[in-house]
Amino acid sequence: MVFLRLTSTLIRIGSFYCRQPVRAFSSHYDYPPDVPAPHRTSNPVIQLSIRLSKASSIFEIYSILESPKAILSHTTFALRIIGRIIKHAPSKKYYLLDKRFFDLLAKLEEGIDQLGNQEINDISFFWRTYLLVCKRDLLTVEGEKKYIKRMHELIDENAFMFRHLVSIIYDLSVIGITSKKLDEAIINGLMNKNEIMNAADLKQILISCIKNKRESSKSMISLCLERLDSVEEERMDTMHSIILLQELQQIGSPDEYPQLKDIFSKICNIIEKRISALTEFEVLNSIEFLAPRVPFKMPLFISLLEKIKVNLEKDPGGFSKWFIIGALRVALNTDKSICPTGLEDLAIQDIVGKIRNNVFPFTDIEEIITVYEKSNLCMPYELGLAIKNINASGKIDPKWLFGEITKRFGNVKVLDKNKQEVLLTDFINAQNNN
Repeated sequence: MVFLRLTSTLIRIGSFYCRQPVRAFSSHYDYPPDVPAPHRTSNPVIQLSIRLSKASSIFEIYSILESPKAILSHTTFALRIIGRIIKHAPSKKYYLLDKRFFDLLAKLEEGIDQLGNQEINDISFFWRTYLLVCKRDLLTVEGEKKYIKRMHELIDENAFMFRHLVSIIYDLSVIGITSKKLDEAIINGLMNKNEIMNAADLKQILISCIKNKRESSKSMISLCLERLDSVEEERMDTMHSIILLQELQQIGSPDEYPQLKDIFSKICNIIEKRISALTEFEVLNSIEFLAPRVPFKMPLFISLLEKIKVNLEKDPGGFSKWFIIGALRVALNTDKSICPTGLEDLAIQDIVGKIRNNVFPFTDIEEIITVYEKSNLCMPYELGLAIKNINASGKIDPKWLFGEITKRFGNVKVLDKNKQEVLLTDFINAQNNN
């Protein structure tokens, strides 16, 4: 047991000094120049960890774990890396049908009662990711019981850092598992004024309480709100803060949590001050996060909409296809009483220009038509004409294009030049016959 914990620590030290390659999934495993000589080692256990951290594929991970030097900590570390890979590239989940993956799981189940604090954290992360991506449970019923038992033992030993407990309670909430002992440990951490927290930590705890409402949820929510009230502004990451706004709408009423209104206003003000610095990705994602759950006349929401319009006016044609299609979707789906005047027209002008310049492949054209289909709105004449004229570009076969539109979008309508609503398929057919 002592040896396992020692080697587990050494593995983490090895991966700590190779942080960037872990994140980048570098395929090289020489020490980077910034790792000082005293921290370099010939220890085969650490070297194996370094190789794992830099593996560029799941198959490479399987090969590395075939080493006789591989121990249980390498298995859990490898699963965390595999989790990162399939999280960012879900199509790679099919590599988990390999027999070697199931051998890893069998080895894990055998050794669950020997796991250390970091290994418990590794497994909760991979378990959540595996469930979301592969739609399958990770452990057997017996393995799950052993995992919870081992986690409880480590909590009793005060083996976890608070940030590990936060990650674990979030992961388990997604999986659908609750633990009274874990809740108590989180409550103790929230009550510890020496424990420094940020928006991401508190967001994960709140999500856990919302996903699995239980006896301790109210205490944890109240403590989270107290901590949010005292978190310094610089520790309030913008995107996590936006997700927090979304979660705060679901936790209960101001009567139940009196400080809720003030905290909501505080977070809105923080984000409002940063709007000018938000990227196009952050602006659109902010609106998509907020739209379903916050009051649509909230000043922050209106400011974000204005930000989109100002960007399009300042730099027409200068934004990505993703941003322009997103701007159109926002314009069509936002209540007209708060949508900035002319936002839809600006987005359409940009899209029409990109279509005429053959910037959009069919997948983007398909997405644009889908926006109108889902909004149940009529496409403007200029956009319908631009789509029809793709036929003349020579880059897309006209018969194929018309066939795809007929097959997928038979109910989408467009205004003709007389301002009459007609089916898009009839519009294209009529134009082709003129």
